[in-house]
Amino acid sequence: MNFPPVNLHIGTGGNGYGVGNLPLGAQSPYGALRLGPDTSDTFDIPIIFEHCGGYHYSDKYINAFSHTHMFGAGLQDYGEVGVFPIQVEDDDHLQHMIANRYNYRRPFSKLSGGVTTYFVITFTNWTNFGVWTNGHLVQGQTTTDGCSSGAYVILPDDQQQVTAYVGISFISIEQAHINLQVQTELQLFDSIRELVQQKWFNEISRFEVSAEWNREAEIKFNTAIVHSLSSPTQWDESNGVYLGFDGQVHTKPDYMEHIYTDLSIWDIFRTQIPFIIFHDSQRANDIIHSIMLNVEQGGDLPKWPFANIYTNCMIGSHADIMLSDLIMKREHNIHLNMTQVIEALRKVANQAQKHDSRFDSPTYIKYQYVPYDMDSKSASQTLSYAYDDWAIGNVMYAAGLVDEAQEYYNRSLWFEHIFDNKTKFFCPRNSTGEFYCPSNEIEQLNPFDNLYVEGDAWHYRFFVPHNTRRLIDLFGGPEIFVHELDTFFMRSQIWTSTILPNPYYWAGNEHDLFSVWQFHYSNRSDLTQFHSRWLLDHVYTTNPDGIPGNDDYGTMPAWYIFASMGFYPLAGSSTYLIGSPAFDRITIRRNNGQCTLTIIVHNNSPENIYVERLLLNGQILSTFPFIDHVDHLQCSTGASSVQLDFFMSSTFSTDK
Repeated sequence: MNFPPVNLHIGTGGNGYGVGNLPLGAQSPYGALRLGPDTSDTFDIPIIFEHCGGYHYSDKYINAFSHTHMFGAGLQDYGEVGVFPIQVEDDDHLQHMIANRYNYRRPFSKLSGGVTTYFVITFTNWTNFGVWTNGHLVQGQTTTDGCSSGAYVILPDDQQQVTAYVGISFISIEQAHINLQVQTELQLFDSIRELVQQKWFNEISRFEVSAEWNREAEIKFNTAIVHSLSSPTQWDESNGVYLGFDGQVHTKPDYMEHIYTDLSIWDIFRTQIPFIIFHDSQRANDIIHSIMLNVEQGGDLPKWPFANIYTNCMIGSHADIMLSDLIMKREHNIHLNMTQVIEALRKVANQAQKHDSRFDSPTYIKYQYVPYDMDSKSASQTLSYAYDDWAIGNVMYAAGLVDEAQEYYNRSLWFEHIFDNKTKFFCPRNSTGEFYCPSNEIEQLNPFDNLYVEGDAWHYRFFVPHNTRRLIDLFGGPEIFVHELDTFFMRSQIWTSTILPNPYYWAGNEHDLFSVWQFHYSNRSDLTQFHSRWLLDHVYTTNPDGIPGNDDYGTMPAWYIFASMGFYPLAGSSTYLIGSPAFDRITIRRNNGQCTLTIIVHNNSPENIYVERLLLNGQILSTFPFIDHVDHLQCSTGASSVQLDFFMSSTFSTDK
């Protein structure tokens, strides 16, 4: 197997808000087990925010090798079943080492009852064993409980290597035994490693990029592919069983290959899910079906499903947009129950949910925005709901419910009600109609002022992805809009550190990810091409801090993948927007080879960043700078191919 060049240290470093939080270790594509080291910078005292994935590149100490990890999120959980080899002189030495083991258990899921992990470990040989509780050894005992507890085995003095077979289940200890036997068959270590490597090769080999003048970009792209293919998490276990959102054990439907969880929806709906829909529609359908199983078992659409629990994490109801994305691209299969989908969307938009509810729907509908005196997330929530309701409108329209779709399209305009015409910013607004805008330019740049969610006034100033044209009108026309949006990006380039949020364009958080593509709506594609190429070259690097913020379950890598291919999704729609590709040739074998997208970029270089013209299968793309998934890029039922030819130049031309 000839793997392309990658650097898996990318995203394992960084500090503060620039930490990638990626674990470094072994896993299968989308695997639930992510075996790797949990480290610390000072012995047993890690900085939690920089260790949500367990590992940090700069650390000096390994505390344990855990089998489960979060993947690039800014939250702490998993880190279960830690194993650590140590050399000790006697029982006193062993007890001292155990007493100083760092407990890596994470608190995120505890807010919703926690996640139980069952495991079995089989060793090839040992001479003694025991357990410990609260740092005290009990030789020869096989059971223990409590937070500070564990087990140990002692190997023969002359044994240099031991094989440990670990089976893990989220269902039961019996299922852990089954998983161990079925998935490993207790084969030799090298055989299992080769099996996992083959799985990775089968996935990675579907993507090929080349640019002799940009070898570093090849490494960044290939690494981003690996990171994107690492999540979300396959939740079903051997024989297709899984723990549902009702706490019961279920069997996976035959039409699904896998059940998925750990869906960081506020993040992944923007890039990661559209990317999976683009290249692997079966997996995308499984993810959406998994969400609908959440509804069936738990009653509600989730915001951030983790393991088998609702978390009520983040804002909006962006599962709406994921559903719209799959349906508008016509990639949903016959097993998607549209009646169930429509009922779930109506409920989340208009009723209080037991889990992961929106802000009080009758109040929101009455005021047509979220009042600041009733919810401090007023502005960010209102902008999110407008986008969500547009996505719901899309689904209703696709289902033939035209009048109902129009109701949601009307609601998608409610972002206008929190736009302050005086400052040209979106601001919180109370129930009497009074705006609470930042009082000066400095306050507009403060991401910690609590007027906005994880951002400042600039970060949310352009967050109307679904209706940029109306946003341009609110600004007073294309010229003013372009000036302000360009200022947003140019000033951000001055801010080179990622330890604190960039007060202007913040590449390391999600709400700004679409902003660079909005120049298109003012007929300034040159600025989209200029700024997107700059971000590819300067914000993403091959260093351990080479991701500008949390990876967030593949969100940042998927942004890089799309941008470097030269087109980017408007999530919730079938539309992509053209950018500036970073390679000379890109090949993607989609849907397990069902169809192939070939992108050939002519005359590309660091200087030639502007698209002179773009051909689709040999013909000028008449819809430039937009390209449609259904009309232009969709896989047919048989083997098919699509070719895009970009012709690049050092100067921008309006003639495409």
